[in-house]
Amino acid sequence: MPAKVRAEMETQFAAGATDMVQMARRLAPRKSGDLQESITWNWGFQARIKYSQGGGGKAAGKSGLLNIRYTAGNAKVRYAHIVEFGASPHVAGGIFKGAAHPGAPAQPYFFTAYRAKRRAFKNRSKRALKKGIIASKGA
Repeated sequence: MPAKVRAEMETQFAAGATDMVQMARRLAPRKSGDLQESITWNWGFQARIKYSQGGGGKAAGKSGLLNIRYTAGNAKVRYAHIVEFGASPHVAGGIFKGAAHPGAPAQPYFFTAYRAKRRAFKNRSKRALKKGIIASKGA
């Protein structure tokens, strides 16, 4: 991939990912603010954040491919998936064995932002690719 194309694509990927993160942070319920601060993105070749939702797979090493990883949660915020999908009523085990947990309603924020922004992200990437190709031909 020519350097000008890659540079333009990286710029637009970063801008698109930032838009997605900002929307998810606005949609996330706020109690302490930790959940909102845990929503982030990084390049796909970087190591996955432990306890994060949406992180998926292992880092494949830096390759010629451009990809991002959009995540919520970290070692401090291990409940991001429960907020997103909710929890059904159940009887607790472990140290709280026998306690009746009333459950928690789903408060979607993560995949809602992803679905709302993915088309714009895709279009932005296509425009960046075209712009980079045109710029590299002119050089």
